[in-house]
Amino acid sequence: LVLLHSTPVNSRESGKFLETWRSLAKILNDSIPLATIDCDEHHFACKELGVDFYPHIIYLIGGGIIHYSGPVTSKSIFMFASNNLVSSVAQLDTALIDWWLHDRKT
Repeated sequence: LVLLHSTPVNSRESGKFLETWRSLAKILNDSIPLATIDCDEHHFACKELGVDFYPHIIYLIGGGIIHYSGPVTSKSIFMFASNNLVSSVAQLDTALIDWWLHDRKT
């Protein structure tokens, strides 16, 4: 999962993306690899990935690119990644499972 952004983060939307990204990184605890690319520094890489606006999330999986277009929440991005996982198996810690199931109980 890759967050493409520009620097400085000077918009409310960009700030929200980065804040959500940091929160997601803590929750996932390396069960789904996360990365960031500063498109000001790596403009050609972002263009090559087909990204023309920032912030933007893509999922690089199985040699393909899936673009995220949902809400900017940790749970929505987690579900996007989970729904697009191929048949690989990841060990999830109980805190992650509890976090995901929390809304199901209410």
